Parts: sequence; structure tokens; C-alpha cells
Amino acid sequence: MTKRDNAVAAFAKASTAPLQTLTPAMLESIAASHARRGTHDFDQLLAKLTETVEARRVREAA
Repeated sequence: MTKRDNAVAAFAKASTAPLQTLTPAMLESIAASHARRGTHDFDQLLAKLTETVEARRVREAA
């Protein structure tokens, strides 16, 4: 898979999984499945996944 494909797969998980299961540990696990821990790509993906899930929480709470 390409870097782009990995990001798409990670965001698909974060966008469709039940919010109660998307804990910080789960987001870290998703990011680690799609980018190597300790790399800039991992840190960047984790930050973006966290932002995405927080936006979902706000949107779905409204």
C-alpha cells in the first residue's frame, strides 16, 4: 500500500467506528497500523486522526 492508501484506510476507520471505541489508545493503534511508530508520518497521522475524531464528537453531539 502507498502512504496515501494507508492514510485513507486509517481515516475510514476513524470516520466509521463507534465513537465510544475511539479512545486515545485505539487511535494510536490505528495510526501504528498505517505508519511506523516513531516517525514523522506516525505523529502526523495520529494528530490528524485525533482532530478528525474530536470534530466527529462535536458534530454528533450537536
